[in-house]
Amino acid sequence: ESGVPETARGGSLRGGLGYDRSDISVISNVRLDHVGQDGIETIDDLLHIKALVAERVRKGGTLILNADDERLAQLADDELVARPKKNVVYFSMRPPHVLIRRLLHAGGSAYLYKDGWIVESVGGDETRVVRASDVPATLGGAASFNIANALAAVAVCRAQGLSREEVAAALKEFRGDLHNAGRAALYEIRGGYALLDYGHNPDAFTAVCQMTAQWGGRRVTGVIGVPGDRDDMVVEQAGRAAARGFKRIIIKEDRDTRGRPRGEIADLLRRAVMSEAPGRDCGVMLDEIPAMRAAIEEIEPGDVVVVFYEKLDPALSLLKQFD
Repeated sequence: ESGVPETARGGSLRGGLGYDRSDISVISNVRLDHVGQDGIETIDDLLHIKALVAERVRKGGTLILNADDERLAQLADDELVARPKKNVVYFSMRPPHVLIRRLLHAGGSAYLYKDGWIVESVGGDETRVVRASDVPATLGGAASFNIANALAAVAVCRAQGLSREEVAAALKEFRGDLHNAGRAALYEIRGGYALLDYGHNPDAFTAVCQMTAQWGGRRVTGVIGVPGDRDDMVVEQAGRAAARGFKRIIIKEDRDTRGRPRGEIADLLRRAVMSEAPGRDCGVMLDEIPAMRAAIEEIEPGDVVVVFYEKLDPALSLLKQFD
């Protein structure tokens, strides 16, 4: 039997890992999100917390790291991580890296995105596993963040002993709207599309905007919000990221303001949007479902509405009303 737990920063700080040791662990990235919470002041503080996941991989187990995250890629050289000895595997959307070349030269394994394919490289010998665009969760290859997630998933499954063919078949059957609802899930509606995602930080906004930018010629509206417990700097960066990527923006707030006065987060986001893009069409509707409804009711053929929701079920219920 296998268990696949998510080990988040907050849980680790409040209750520990929840397990003693793992056979396989993945750390996908360390991003500017929770700075200002729980005594975390810098990215390096976050990395220090997340390093615990790497340290607790058992002897002979496998640690999988994102080589595209510079700080994270160096984690394998940390004294506590390196002891006990474990297998280190990298994945990368942008090969080659010096670390990867060194690993492959020593006979190690890496998982790479090359020429539209997810590729397994063992000691430098490369084998194609699956075409990225054939994985539904990548939305035809446009969702680069899910290509990266697929790279990590292939690395996990191969470390667990599954064949490349088994892994490829499973990825081709995995659909975001059915198997991972609310995570970059795309729905056809009113002649256009609605995309639901749980993103709530600058990197998530940027990643989704980069994806929608590949759907040229479409007007993309973002219904955005950021949790109230984020640092002002994180909120402002999220607003600027949204302004760079969306043609129209509706700002809403979570029902749980996490200690902020109602409207404060929305005002920070609005000011950041207007500073980054003074002419941007940007409105504020504090309640999430009315904001989402307003965006959908104005969909024209081919338009895309991206909703960064707080609660999934009410958002899905609203979509059903437009069937």
